[in-house]
Amino acid sequence: MGSRKGQRHYTEEIKQIVVAKQREGESIYSLSRKYGISRYSIQSWCGLRPEVNRRQITPLKRGRPSSKGASENLENKVRNLEKLVSSLEETVASKNEIISMLKKMLAEQK
Repeated sequence: MGSRKGQRHYTEEIKQIVVAKQREGESIYSLSRKYGISRYSIQSWCGLRPEVNRRQITPLKRGRPSSKGASENLENKVRNLEKLVSSLEETVASKNEIISMLKKMLAEQK
């Protein structure tokens, strides 16, 4: 599987054969019919689509677009989490003191 719905992946051998036949003069339409490959794909392989040429000059970025302040945003989140952890540690320490004090009181009453 691995490929997106509706997309086919052709071997380099098939691509080279189709490109060679197109350069020999066979029409893209006839190649499309003969090999069952879309005309768009054949045009892309032969370099006849302008957007393909642009992609080769500057490849398209993959993944989500990054925002300029992404690293600053992450640093702020880390700082806030560190403050929260520190606050929680203080709270746990004070609760532990109260628990030990209550245990002493119970021990004295016995």
